[in-house]
Parts: sequence; structure tokens; C-alpha cells
Amino acid sequence: SCRPCPDNSASISGMSTCSCNAGYRHLLNSIDTFGEYLVCTACPSGTTSPPGSAVCICGSHSSFITATGICVCNAGYQSDSGATLTCSTCPSGKYSSFGSGSCNACSENEYSSTGASSCTSCPANSASIVGSSSCTCNSGYTQSGVGTSLLCTACPSGSYSSAGDTSCSLCIANTFSYSGSSFCVNCPTGATSKRTTRIWKCISYT
Repeated sequence: SCRPCPDNSASISGMSTCSCNAGYRHLLNSIDTFGEYLVCTACPSGTTSPPGSAVCICGSHSSFITATGICVCNAGYQSDSGATLTCSTCPSGKYSSFGSGSCNACSENEYSSTGASSCTSCPANSASIVGSSSCTCNSGYTQSGVGTSLLCTACPSGSYSSAGDTSCSLCIANTFSYSGSSFCVNCPTGATSKRTTRIWKCISYT
């Protein structure tokens, strides 16, 4: 006569053995010809297995921790709520370390792209707010490039710029500025400047 399959296992018609169901794994050396000693153990939280498997596997972007017997998200990913572990990419401006399970915002004067395991400091003469995906050159500088290629160049004397500008603006007549200025100032009484060239100092006419 035919015997029923052990708990959490099944067979198809005409088969002489049983196999553990999906989501369960069989213990090594627990199978005989008739499946009489088959033991099927549920996979740990966050893992799964195909039918008949001896091992449980983690989902995408996660790793199995032997010491704890659970899966955790890899660096740059966060765990989503649900009965099983699913890991989604951290958005730009955030990061996560291995197994942290959540994405954290980058600090001020740092930035990150999607899937970051850490944040990067802004290049020289640039800044960012908390949770930024990029940095902006400071006032008095022009910017070119983005990310690690961002370059901030000081405006020459006789010109100025606001944060994030890609070019410097010339000071108007009777004003002047020093290199890296965010604005121009009026020449002192008894002095003037010319706009034909970028003059960083005023010329006395008294």
C-alpha cells in the first residue's frame, strides 16, 4: 500500500519518494527510498527554497548570516515591510551599511547617488544640505561637472558669482572685488574703476 508523505512534503502520482515543499529544506541524510525518514524544516525568516531543496536561499540584494540564521539586506539597500525579506535600493541622498535595514540621510556637506553604502564629502569650495544627491559650488566660485567631477573655480578679481553659478559676472563701474567674491563693493570716495578690464582695485582720481 502507499504511505502518506511526511509533514510539509508532497509527491506526484507514481513517484516512490516525497520531496519537501517550497519554503522548506530537507535535512541531509534524512531521505530513504520511500521517504519514510524525510524531515522538512521551514526556511528561516527572509529565506526561501524551491521544492525538494536541501538549502534555503536569500532573496535579491541580501545575504545569509550563519551566526543568526537570517538574511539581511546588503549595503546600499533597505528592507521593506512584509512577511518575507525584500530589499530595495537606497535613493540618492541616502545610504545604508550592511544589515542595517534602513537608509539614512547624508549629513550636511555630503552627497550620495542611488544604492550608496556611504556618503561622499563635497569637493573643495562647495556645500550641500542634509540628504543631498549633489553639491553646489559656494558663492564666489563657478561650477563645472557633477559628483566627483565637480570643480569649483574662484572668480577673478573684478567679478563675482552666487552659489551654483556657472560663470562670473563683472563688477559695474565704480565698484571692485577680490578673487572669490560673492559681491562687489563701491570704490572709496575719490576713486573710480573701469569696466573695460577686470580691475580688482579702485584708481584714485584726486
